[in-house]
Amino acid sequence: MLDTDQFSCLTFDSEEEEAVYKFHLIGYFLSKPRTNPQGLLWEFCTASNNNDKVIEYVELIIDPIVNYLNDVLGESSSVLFLLEKYKLRCEWFFKAKLNVLYTSNSKTGESKLEDNLRLFLFDQGIEFPFSTPLSASGRADVVSMLHTEDPIVLEIKITDESKGYGLNRIKGGFAQTVKYADDYHKNIGYWLCLILMR
Repeated sequence: MLDTDQFSCLTFDSEEEEAVYKFHLIGYFLSKPRTNPQGLLWEFCTASNNNDKVIEYVELIIDPIVNYLNDVLGESSSVLFLLEKYKLRCEWFFKAKLNVLYTSNSKTGESKLEDNLRLFLFDQGIEFPFSTPLSASGRADVVSMLHTEDPIVLEIKITDESKGYGLNRIKGGFAQTVKYADDYHKNIGYWLCLILMR
């Protein structure tokens, strides 16, 4: 483990490297049995009183993680904006129509909803929102713009109590999204959960 002097001399090649290191450092301290969560304050902060230690801790450990996430989310905001727009479009204007589209044939309902989203993305200027291309971990529902700074690797899951699609499906969708993003060597993957209301 590093001492205070060694920690203050650490340098990183990128904002991402620093954020990952400090995130894992927090995880390391929290995983130790019977560790006081304030251990990092005492380990790396040199201020004399507790309030100043907390401020120093936030600046040294928390800010690099938050700043990195903020930058990453800022870069991906156009995709997040489109997905939020699609969500509101569905809720405000097409909820009943999409419900009928899904329930009219439950075997193809999910692919019909996927087609609806891909058409929306295409209409919004997303080039070639391909459906289910094969990758090492399987088939992501939508993949597009992999050659850009703002790629889309998107997994869609529907919750439908009548089919037993509940919490496990949501968890599985999140795990799939992480795997697919990794398959395409992307730091960001998108996961869209559609909740069927009957």
